[in-house]
Amino acid sequence: MEGSGRVTVGAGTSDEVLIGWWIGGEDRWYIPEREITVRQSLVQGAPVVMTAIRIPGGDATHTVYGAVQGPRELAVIEIANKARAPIVGVLTVSGPGARNVTVDGSTVRVDGFALISLPRPPLRTASAESLQDLEAVVTSGAASAGPSGLSGSDAGAFALMVPVSQATSIRASVLIGAYSKDPIEGKVGFVYPAVDSSTRTSTVRIELDNKALKLQPGMHGTVAIHLDAAEGVV
Repeated sequence: MEGSGRVTVGAGTSDEVLIGWWIGGEDRWYIPEREITVRQSLVQGAPVVMTAIRIPGGDATHTVYGAVQGPRELAVIEIANKARAPIVGVLTVSGPGARNVTVDGSTVRVDGFALISLPRPPLRTASAESLQDLEAVVTSGAASAGPSGLSGSDAGAFALMVPVSQATSIRASVLIGAYSKDPIEGKVGFVYPAVDSSTRTSTVRIELDNKALKLQPGMHGTVAIHLDAAEGVV
């Protein structure tokens, strides 16, 4: 995580996505990378990182921590309004892997991959070729209602805008444990002969080329096994 609070998913790969945040205050727009009042700290010494920006009447905060939901590893991003007036929380999506970003209800997909879950559909959205151009669209009030702003084949930066009332917050979950849009091919090395009678499943060992170290201990993924057609098989 950067000092501004921006989160990187798939760091160092062609799928790298940067998830940043902006705040629309009652007086102006706040971009953490340029604000002199930005402070960052651990919450009570735990691995929970809070980034705060001073806005009229208080702070807007951005808190990130890890969570596990079943087999999924998540980064939870919480934007809280600790000021006197409503604000607009903006999540920005950019980076080399930020292609074909779409919204399906409250789910944000990147190239079809369900990367971000929002608490509710974004009120407004915007897209542009770069973060600088995106900032101009958002701060000028030119963002579109609903998901219609996420369009344009040349877009490389996207904004998801959600209002945040006083003394409330919004949370977004980002899938990080198995993020990769590039399939890794392998072959079945061994099928264990024992079958679990309760689930009618057996264990399979798959051999993969992991020279690029894309797979790390503890990761989960979806496997598709392709079989040759055969006759007389039950």
